[in-house]
Amino acid sequence: MNDSVSALYQVFYNFGGMVSPIIGAALYDLFGYGITMNICALFILIMAVVFLVFNAGKDVFKNFKEQKRILEELKTMKKEDDGIEAVKSEM
Repeated sequence: MNDSVSALYQVFYNFGGMVSPIIGAALYDLFGYGITMNICALFILIMAVVFLVFNAGKDVFKNFKEQKRILEELKTMKKEDDGIEAVKSEM
């Protein structure tokens, strides 16, 4: 499966390298430089959101919650250790 996915990625990557100059030139001729760059930036933003949702998605927030829980446990353990150290220093 990994070979198929890698091959598919390479096909689309190279296809984009062939087609994007043609599309960019057509947009430049129709709209000019500024609007063409705005269209490209919008497309990149949309693709970044798609990547975030489908590639990272729930795992990002799941890991964040898990890390937050672990951090709270460590803080609690540190407070307990500080309390023990205070008692030992008083003795």
